[in-house]
Order: sequence, then structure tokens, then C-alpha cells
Amino acid sequence: MVIGSAIGHAIAPLAEKAQIVMIALGASDKSLLQGRRYAFLHWVAPEAECEILAQEIKKRGYIRLGIITAEQTSIVAFYNVMITEFKKQGLMPRVVLDERFLPQETDFRTFIAKMRARQIDGLIVCLFPDATPALAKQLRRAGIKADLIGLEWFEDPEVVKASQGALALIFHEARFARHEIGT
Repeated sequence: MVIGSAIGHAIAPLAEKAQIVMIALGASDKSLLQGRRYAFLHWVAPEAECEILAQEIKKRGYIRLGIITAEQTSIVAFYNVMITEFKKQGLMPRVVLDERFLPQETDFRTFIAKMRARQIDGLIVCLFPDATPALAKQLRRAGIKADLIGLEWFEDPEVVKASQGALALIFHEARFARHEIGT
């Protein structure tokens, strides 16, 4: 067992050669399965997540969306599926800011200035656990009122705690929304 797509890409060829089953937990990049018989993913398929995400964005009426992602294999794989789904559901014209950062980045002041200028009302956050609370705290300190939209990290109690209150309301809303859609 490995965690994540990046490690899965490194280990899958070795597991395949040795004919040993490799299960990649938390991996979103389906390309690590291509041409392999012994590699498996154990994670919610990005297609399922992104379809629900797009429907929820429409339901909540977001008009000016921002997307912030980490430049990392699993997140980029998720991002690509999300963009495909947004195109399919006609949401791409709503995306007015879309930027990637290195996974370890925690200074988002320039990005926040762009958010303010483009009047973002919903920000899709695809960052790692250290960066997510850092972004949330900087947004709240800057007085940005845009809704933060996220998936896995938004429900991690440690990430919520690290945000020092900046994600507390979001955590409550995420649990409520999950109950509404029955996942």
C-alpha cells in the first residue's frame, strides 16, 4: 500500500514487475493504472466528486469563481477532471481566476489581491493540508468574504484546527452539505 499518486507512479512499475498488488490510497491519477494488472486505486473517483461539485456550484449560484491548486500529481489529476466537468456543465465562463502553486507555498498575498480585483464569490481550494489553513487565515485577515469550496481537506479536524477558526464555519457547512447529498 502506498499513499498518493506520486508515490504510486514510483512504486507501480516495481510492483508490476514483481507481480505484487499495489493499492494506492488517496490517489486520484488514473494514469498510474494504465497497462498494469497489479495496480489499484482506493479513493473516490474524481469524476464523481467533480460532478457533485459542479452541481453544487450551480445550485449555490456562484458567478465569479477562482481556483487555486497545488502543482502535484494527484491534485493536477483532480483539477483536469474538474475542468472537463466544468466545460461539460457550462461553468468555465464563471472561472475568472485560476492559479497553481508549489505544494509547500503558504504565502498567498498576490493571489488574494487578484481575488479582490476580480471580485471572486467562490474559491475552489485544491491545496495540501498545510497550505489550506494558511490560505484561509490570510483570506479572513484580508477581509475577503468569498466562500471557500473544497473537498477532502476541509473536513479534516486537524486542518480546521490549524486554520485557527478561519475554516470552522466551512467545516460545519461541509458536514451539512455531505448529509444533504447523502455521501
